[in-house]
Amino acid sequence: MTLKITLQNCLPHIRYFQISADDIINNVKPYKQILEKHLWTDIKTRLTSQNQPISSSILPPRTNNSLQIFVKTPTDQTLELNVLPSNTVKELKQKIQDRDKCSCYGISFNGKILDDRSRLSDVGLKNGCTCCCYIQILFKAPTGETLELDALPSDTILKLKQKIQARNSSSFSSISCFISISVKSEFGKIFNFQTSPFSTCEDVKQLITNSEIVPPDQQRLFFANKHLEDHRKLSDYNIKHGSTILLTLRLR
Repeated sequence: MTLKITLQNCLPHIRYFQISADDIINNVKPYKQILEKHLWTDIKTRLTSQNQPISSSILPPRTNNSLQIFVKTPTDQTLELNVLPSNTVKELKQKIQDRDKCSCYGISFNGKILDDRSRLSDVGLKNGCTCCCYIQILFKAPTGETLELDALPSDTILKLKQKIQARNSSSFSSISCFISISVKSEFGKIFNFQTSPFSTCEDVKQLITNSEIVPPDQQRLFFANKHLEDHRKLSDYNIKHGSTILLTLRLR
């Protein structure tokens, strides 16, 4: 066990020193950042007095009301942090940035964006709770217009597109979240699917398999009299919202 971990585990609870004031300053000060804040204050104010060495002292115990919480960061890590209920959201952001060395634009908890000025106790963060960092993403349209969006590390491309559409910006109106397409079998049966223009033809085959239990290797898809290749995207064939694809079965 490293010295740092030992100090972190023991110093908030053990308050016995049998060293001189100079020893305290010279040997303990380098670990100031990992000491309990109140303990460091006690060391400075109660154990160090000018020209008066201290042989031993026991400080009164303090109530340990710290919380252990978990934070999902923009780098897709989960941090364990010890905080106080009185800490503000802004102080929590600083702790995250100190640990993860990344920008944390804001904190969300239970689907709500937290105000920097709020105390953790006020927003309901308790021992064992998990909150998320969110970041800010900048989109630029061909017109030059920019759009700032708050995003979580777990957001998918589809989720970001939905956020863009929710802003009702004309410059970004061409960005499509999803399309509805129909697949018509050679026997006249019609399947309706929701997918993305960036889905591959192989993805569509998988949708058909999930619906009809027809193996993808037995399916042949056609649109506008063209055979659709598995690796190509629907947008490559100009397949749009409302388009109908023809399905034929390949006999083994």
